[in-house]
Amino acid sequence: MARLLQCLMENRYSALGFSSSVRSVSRADEKTEESQIFNSGAWCMRLPTVFALLFLMAFIVMSSAASATVYSADDIHRLIAIKSENDIYGSLNWSDSVNPGEFDCVDWVDYSGTNRVGELYLSFRGLEGSLNLEDLDKLTRLSAEWNGLSSLEVSSNTALLFLIVPGNHLPVLDVSSNTALLYIDVVSNELTALDVSRNTALQDLYVGYNQLTALDVSRNTVLQTLDVYGNLLPDLDVSRNTALQPLNVAGNRLTALDVSRNTALQTLNVSGNRLTALDVSSNTALQKLFVGSNQLTALDVSSNTALQYL
Repeated sequence: MARLLQCLMENRYSALGFSSSVRSVSRADEKTEESQIFNSGAWCMRLPTVFALLFLMAFIVMSSAASATVYSADDIHRLIAIKSENDIYGSLNWSDSVNPGEFDCVDWVDYSGTNRVGELYLSFRGLEGSLNLEDLDKLTRLSAEWNGLSSLEVSSNTALLFLIVPGNHLPVLDVSSNTALLYIDVVSNELTALDVSRNTALQDLYVGYNQLTALDVSRNTVLQTLDVYGNLLPDLDVSRNTALQPLNVAGNRLTALDVSRNTALQTLNVSGNRLTALDVSSNTALQKLFVGSNQLTALDVSSNTALQYL
């Protein structure tokens, strides 16, 4: 500290134009003292730089510590298990030796300082077998189109909003725990039944190209899109789905369809059924209507002034 004060005082004198040589000393002592002053001043002049470097280093260390990313150990464990159990072609890089932030097909979301799996994009990855997503309780979107999945466990994924798994081999799918779901696409699977009675927030439902013989959508009152193309449905009640805009029931076994309460309908496809009559007089917003391959003898579209395609 004494050394530091000496340096500061000497720098102060220098800055004011005073010379240390004004002191009454011999010429030799004067040179010696001037040398000491120079050396002391040089050392002091370096102090701001040293302090700046130390401050910068401390800032970097603290910033690195503050920004260190934490990933859920349970989520990582589940992803690595999925790779081991389902990724038979090795298309995913999920392992202990890879930074989780660099995992393929994963979107992480920060929850109170811990990164959790928020979305999975596993389309066309050659996944096979039973896909178990337990522990991923923050998952909001699963896209796993066109794989070889034979079963799917999503009962613990209660935050799920989008379930997109067309083109697999699912004979059964339980979504009773996924009450937040907004969007379901299970087209081209092997489903013989699907219970969506608890999915009351559902807005879009695509279940085409399955083997459904019945479908109850009476509790899905905010449903906007319903596509059941290519099933075995003998009847379908959509009287409570008044928000429907596109409705595709083509390729089923319907002998009748009441759409009198579906006044928001813009597209209606009833092709390939067994309809003998169809009343669309209440569907004044209808723009596209497909009725081919039925048993209709008459069709009145005089009220459908917005119709563009028939």
